[in-house]
Parts: sequence; structure tokens; C-alpha cells
Amino acid sequence: MKLKFTCLSLVTALALSSATILLILESGLRVRAQEVQPEFPAAQGEAIARRIIYVNPTSGTDDPSAGDRTAPLRTITYALQQVQGESKTTIQLAVGEYGEQETFPLQLKPNVVLRGNPVLAGEGIIINGGGRHGSPTMARQNSTIVVAENSEILGITITNPNTRGTGVWIEDVTAKIHKNIFTDNNREGIFVAGSASGLIENNNFFENQGNGLSVNGEATVEIRNNVFENTGYGLAIGGTSAPKVIANKIENNRAGLVITDEAVPILEENKITNNDQYGILIGDECQPVLNNNIFEGNEPEDIIRL
Repeated sequence: MKLKFTCLSLVTALALSSATILLILESGLRVRAQEVQPEFPAAQGEAIARRIIYVNPTSGTDDPSAGDRTAPLRTITYALQQVQGESKTTIQLAVGEYGEQETFPLQLKPNVVLRGNPVLAGEGIIINGGGRHGSPTMARQNSTIVVAENSEILGITITNPNTRGTGVWIEDVTAKIHKNIFTDNNREGIFVAGSASGLIENNNFFENQGNGLSVNGEATVEIRNNVFENTGYGLAIGGTSAPKVIANKIENNRAGLVITDEAVPILEENKITNNDQYGILIGDECQPVLNNNIFEGNEPEDIIRL
């Protein structure tokens, strides 16, 4: 499928279950694998430290008596309503698609882990949809999931097909997003805003129409070991943000990275290759630090400074 991209300024950008599934490995290779319903044993000590709520979109029932392994809930929306205060809770998702039955955006609560299948990096567990979200700094947005302080998302495929749709919204909190797939988001897979921090690691961003990942505000998030491919801008970094962008593969996009405003990112050991327009576009007020990055096959140049 040939995607049509619109070249937007950063300001504009800001304001399956089948018999077989596509397995995205952390190395970026793709192989075919049989879809199976995985088992998710609790990590050592998790059964004591965390409550686990199980959700299955086909066999579950949204009832106060449900939520354990043998009698799961049906929706993530209802599961989040069962989380008490800031208690440590894992919401464990079964294989399937979570879409029309959900109320979007899904608003995570502090200390909640939303977990699918990290072994398969999110394949077969799909959250598809979005809803209006009022950002404190970016006004009205459309997001699939809005994270909270110390929340975590892993092992899920996230798609927001809505106009200007964003997969995950991170703002003014510390969160961890890892081992997920972000694809077919109308604007970007993840938007990081305000004073957000935390870790975005080992995710695959591909075929998103705007950006793979956008960073703005004063955010200091670390972006490590991700793959950005076949999208508009792999990463768009602006505001006065200072993210660390380390050991990512940024390849075969319309453009690798665009750095604007007064951003001061650190880029280390990234592989920035075969992007159609350029590897990195740097605005004249930006002060990025570039260390040991690999450039190859970017057209017409690896780095363009305005």
C-alpha cells in the first residue's frame, strides 16, 4: 500500500486476529508466526505487589464479579473503572481487538500497567480507536490512550485512524512505553508534551501518516532502541525539549528527524538511513548534540541546517 503524506510544519503537526500474524522482532526483522493465546505468569513478587485484572474482548463480561483469569472482563474501559485510587494494578489483555466496545480515550490511572503480549511485541492484541482529549498545553486532541504518572504500556498494537489521531499521549508525567507496535495512526504513534519524562523503548513505529513520535514542551523523555520506518517524519522534536534519542533505527521514512524551535536533543548511536528527503533537518535555533550516528542513503543530504 502506497501511503500519501502531507509535509507539515511541526506546529501544524502538533495543533487481526487471523490464522497467522506478523511478528515484529526488536531487531526490526519480520517473520510469520502462528497466533496463539499466550500465558502471562506474574513476575516474581507481582502476585503480592499487584492486583491483576484480566480482560478478553470476546469471552469476557463486564461485571463486578468478573476480572480473574477464568472469568475475565470484556473491556479495558470497565477494567480501569475497577482500579482503586493509585493502587498498583496490571490490566492483562487477551488476544483480540479492543475497539468499538471501548470508550476513548482510555485514561490510565497512576501505577497501572496495561499489558498485552510483550513476547510478540504486541502482535495480535490491538487497540483501535480514539476520542477527544483536552491537553493542558496543546488544547483539544484525539488520542487512543492517555497515560498517567508511573503508568506503563507494553505488548500492544495501537492504532488511531481518526483525523489528527494520536496513539498514546504523554504529558507532565513519567511513564514507560515499551515493546509495542504503533501503526496506521493518522497523525503520530506517540506525542510527548509538557514536562513529560520516562522511557520509550523497543517499540516499532511504521506506516503512521504524520510522525512516528513527536516531542514538544520541556519533555526530557529517553527514546531508545526503537524502529521508525515507512512514515512521514520518523521523529519530530520541538519546543525546548531535551530528549535523549539513543540507538534507534530511523529508516525508509519521508524524512528521518525534524528538530525545530529551541530543542536541545541528544542523538547517539542511531542508524539514520534511506530516508527520502533528508536524514535530519535542524532549525537555526536548535542545538542538538550528535554523537556516533550512522548516516547512509538519505536524499538529498544526511543533515540539512536552516
